[in-house]
Amino acid sequence: MSVAFHDEPVEDHLSFYTRWNAFSGRYFEWQFSQFEPYLGRRVADLGCGVGNLTPFMLDRDLYLGIDSDPEIIDFMKSQYPSTRYPNIEIFQSNILSRDCSNLIKDKKIDTILSINVLEHIEDDNAALQVMLESLPKGGSLCLLIPAFNQLYGTLDELDNHYRRYNKALLLSKLAKFELEIIKLRYFNLIGAIGWFIKCKVFNQKKHTNDNFYIMHYLSSIMKNIEASIDIPFGLSLVVVARS
Repeated sequence: MSVAFHDEPVEDHLSFYTRWNAFSGRYFEWQFSQFEPYLGRRVADLGCGVGNLTPFMLDRDLYLGIDSDPEIIDFMKSQYPSTRYPNIEIFQSNILSRDCSNLIKDKKIDTILSINVLEHIEDDNAALQVMLESLPKGGSLCLLIPAFNQLYGTLDELDNHYRRYNKALLLSKLAKFELEIIKLRYFNLIGAIGWFIKCKVFNQKKHTNDNFYIMHYLSSIMKNIEASIDIPFGLSLVVVARS
């Protein structure tokens, strides 16, 4: 089903995510590199979408892809049939549901990975609680979320974002849990500048393909730069916490 933004039709979620996936391979590889050292053998990808990071986890004992969109679930099952990928399981569930928590526990997941999901959930505190209650002692929570409310603009509205985050806000939300913060840093400085220009200057109301092309081709350069310095701001915030 398509949605509307300022009375203009917008492509459905599956079409958008597959278009993004087709043009942004290096960017997804860069995202994955932020978490690779912290991932266990049994990973739940909450809000897996069309599997942007799935190809990098085919060697896991279990990859559990969870999404609430039935069309996306059907797509993922067609891409990763159980007959060919016995270590990949795909389920439709809502991150806030008890069924989702029970599923993660039943599958003995040791790592929850969630990329650009928390900002879509109005009650993000409840979502964090479900995630962390689902993990065993010593399990890892790996999050990538949009950074800085100053960047909130037309593309955030288009994507139905409730908020963007900074370090202080996220730490305040995690403070109620017994956690060790392993990694907390901003990610993709160039992307933040581009997002500001497109959302706040030009009020762009569609994710154009050039957005994806640019990040695809700049990712290799920025990956090396950001690996050597702690950038003061970025498009996203990377968080790794251990329960």
